[in-house]
Amino acid sequence: MPRKQLEDIIEMSKRGYTQRNIALVTGRPLKTANRIIQAYRDEGWMNDAPHRRRSRSTTKDQDICIMAAV
Repeated sequence: MPRKQLEDIIEMSKRGYTQRNIALVTGRPLKTANRIIQAYRDEGWMNDAPHRRRSRSTTKDQDICIMAAV
C-alpha cells in the first residue's frame, strides 16, 4: 500500500472518522483499515499490522510443480 494512503488512513482516524467511513473513502477493506489504525495505536508505527492468515501449506517451488502438472 502506498505510504500516502497509510498516512491518509491515520490522519482520518485522528480527525474522528469511523473506521467504516475510512474504508469507504479509501476503497480499502474494513479489516485493512482496522489493522493499520490498530498498529499505529499500539506500536506507534505507520504500517499494516501483521495478518492473521493461516501459514502456507506448500512452498513456492511445490506450487510451481503443481501448476506445471495441471
